[in-house]
Amino acid sequence: AGAAAPRPPPAAAAAAVVAVVAATPEKKKDNNNVQTVKNASTQAELVAAIGNYTTIVLTANISLVSSTAYIKDSDTGIVIENVQGLVINGSGFAIDGQGMMRCMYVASADVALVGVTLTNGNADGAVSVCKEGCK
Repeated sequence: AGAAAPRPPPAAAAAAVVAVVAATPEKKKDNNNVQTVKNASTQAELVAAIGNYTTIVLTANISLVSSTAYIKDSDTGIVIENVQGLVINGSGFAIDGQGMMRCMYVASADVALVGVTLTNGNADGAVSVCKEGCK
């Protein structure tokens, strides 16, 4: 039995600009939840702020420095799952995967991205954002 084949080099980094000008997650008519606002200037603060009916306002460019999950053959910097009413307001700032990982993975979630640039994401297939079902 030979050694396992080496992992292939990552695909070229891909940049994506999310050009959502004004969007808010859709709320049910009987939903009385109040949107909480939190600021984030680091990956750790952004990840910690993710929650239901939350608006996260970026206050600086965020460089992803560590993978929070290994999903679909790629390291992933920010994982958003099973949340409702989440808004990430980039305020013109960027989330940078530094060519090392997928910037964001979203599954079973109601999320709006506003005024944020996702750049230098690197994942199988060179995607920066992967919604549930991506390959």
